[in-house]
Order: sequence, then structure tokens, then C-alpha cells
Amino acid sequence: MLIQLVGACRLAGSAGQVHLLVIAVMKSIWAGNPPFEGADEVGPRPVQAGGPPILSGSMGPKSMARASKWGDGYYSFAMDGDKGLTEIFKTTAEEKWSESGREGKPVMIGGFWYSLADNAEQRLKEYVRNYLLTFGEQAAAQTASTMTRFTPEAIEDALIGMKELDLDEVFMVPTTPDIEEIDRLENLLVKTGFA
Repeated sequence: MLIQLVGACRLAGSAGQVHLLVIAVMKSIWAGNPPFEGADEVGPRPVQAGGPPILSGSMGPKSMARASKWGDGYYSFAMDGDKGLTEIFKTTAEEKWSESGREGKPVMIGGFWYSLADNAEQRLKEYVRNYLLTFGEQAAAQTASTMTRFTPEAIEDALIGMKELDLDEVFMVPTTPDIEEIDRLENLLVKTGFA
């Protein structure tokens, strides 16, 4: 099967078609089929029937439309936790889901960068700038300058927005390796009733 996949990927051409092939192989392996003729089953099998949920890291209409055909939902990361942008992601995802003839609603996960470390603002913006340098210095610096989730109040505001959107989950991504980030976040979540 793996050899067939490599050959099929060469013929498939587009990234979307390759995605479909790779996902089909993953699901086949999760179902207990060997990855190629003569091979043993790859295990252990997933706990969930059919395998774990497959989420697409989609943020645009075209990728959301493609993912609506094979995914179980979306992880759409609004870097600064902006409710308006997250709402656009959610609305677009649900539209593409429906247009693909899928029933119900997709799993919807939001996320954002934050820092509660010492010197939080500087460290958040520095992290984001470094992370985005692949897009060039100007774009990285400009995006980093817009980051605001470095106070308990700003983080609570983002969480309230995500809660109002009725997301399934929110991934909060700390921007330092400091364990205090997690301790301070835990205290904030308990204090604000999110934990």
C-alpha cells in the first residue's frame, strides 16, 4: 500500500489530492490493514473506532472546502485571539462543511499565543517575530507588534470571546518555556471560572 501511495502521489499532482491519498492510507492502517503487502499490522490500533479525529489547520476558504471532504473539523489559529477573526474562521468552516453535504457541524478549535511570563509583552512579541521570520523581517515585525495577550485581563477577554463563539476547544500557546506561564495561566483560569 505504501508503494502504491508513493506512485499515486506522483500522479495526483495537487496537494489536495495527495492529502486525500495520505488520509486514506492512515485510515486503512488504523483499521488494521498492513501498510504494504506482506507486512504485519501496525499497532496498537487507535482507541477510537475509525481512528482519532482528523483536524485541518485551515484558515482560508479553499483549504476549508478541501478539508470538509475528509476531516472531522478545523483548528483555526487567530494568532492574537481575536474574536472577530475566529468568528470568520468558524462561519467559513461551517459553510464549507454544509456545502460538502456533511451533516451536523465540524469540530471547531481556536487558539492564540499568550504570555504571562516576566516581561510578558516583550517576550510574546519577540517569540512571534522570531516564529514568523520565514515570511520576512517586515511581516514578522508588523505581526508581532499587534500581539496583545500578555496581561491576565487581555487573556481573559480573548477567552470570553472564544466562549461566546461556542468553540469545542481553545489551544492556548505559551510563548516562553517558563513553567510560571503554566502556573499563572492555571491561576487565571481558576479565578475566571474557565477551569
